[in-house]
Amino acid sequence: MTQHAIDHASPRRLDDYARLVAGTHPDPFSVLGPHGCDGQRHITALVPGAEQITAIPQGEVGEQDLAPVPGYAGLFSGPFPCAGVYRLRATDGGGHVWEFEDPYRFGPVIGEMDEYLLGEGTHQRLWQVLGAHVLVHEGVSGTHFAVWAPNARRVSVVGPFNQWDGRRHPMRRRGAT
Repeated sequence: MTQHAIDHASPRRLDDYARLVAGTHPDPFSVLGPHGCDGQRHITALVPGAEQITAIPQGEVGEQDLAPVPGYAGLFSGPFPCAGVYRLRATDGGGHVWEFEDPYRFGPVIGEMDEYLLGEGTHQRLWQVLGAHVLVHEGVSGTHFAVWAPNARRVSVVGPFNQWDGRRHPMRRRGAT
């Protein structure tokens, strides 16, 4: 099988990487997580402080180390042939290892009708859409968090789970919301 790779040197890709690492990318889901490339699945992950990232398929064999992207500390990318669910395992320079769900592999939680009503200013149940909500999404328990910030350049979720680093979990922009 021929190996295909994302062109890490293309001007658009370099701009994406620089903005991700700086924490200023307007659409991190367009770069991070799983994406198709030449008919092959590819994963890109941003984990500042990590020295190594491994993609671990659920219920399948074939862990795959993601390669560091040269010149962009904490950014990793590589082919991942498994089509199913996966987790990421990170190792930092001190040998500390942790596993976590890749937040960029999940689809949106807020639906198109909620988006429309938010944008129109007529949503009658904002408390059910905005803020933090514990839920199960695509089979994974976690907390969904949404804000109404139409003029924000970027919003991140930060806390002790990501060392208060806003680059680690930039949120998905949904339409004009």
